[in-house]
Amino acid sequence: MFVRDAKALCPHLVILPYDFEAYEEVTNRFYDILHKHCRKVQAVSCDEAFLDVTYLEGVDMDMLASIIIQEIFETTGCIASAGIARNMLMARLTTRTAKPDGQCNIPPKRCNMQEGMVGNPVAKTMKTVSRGMAVLTVPFTMEFPKSVG
Repeated sequence: MFVRDAKALCPHLVILPYDFEAYEEVTNRFYDILHKHCRKVQAVSCDEAFLDVTYLEGVDMDMLASIIIQEIFETTGCIASAGIARNMLMARLTTRTAKPDGQCNIPPKRCNMQEGMVGNPVAKTMKTVSRGMAVLTVPFTMEFPKSVG
């Protein structure tokens, strides 16, 4: 939300100053970690990205997500969440289930269009899913600690 819109909704809003350079430094570390583990990173914002890991054969995606989440925390002090799914939309919705500090993996076999999303934790969010691209996507979101900014 833009500040002007927030102030219009809440005229008594107190806006605290932030340290842009600190956010930039943490964001750079975040993306360095992602690029270290994956060559196909799509930036969404300063604290969110999609990783296309389809080229990584034989890699345990849950383990990879755990390693990246831990490395983000150790390097930046920020908690991170990851959703693992066959396409960007499902991965994004799955990340909501993983928040605020975890991961969730929805294997393709749990996204059956004929039977609905059987046993899927994001089923409440979305009733049907396009078969679209068969990409294993891991979106990472990061929450900055209160000490940054």
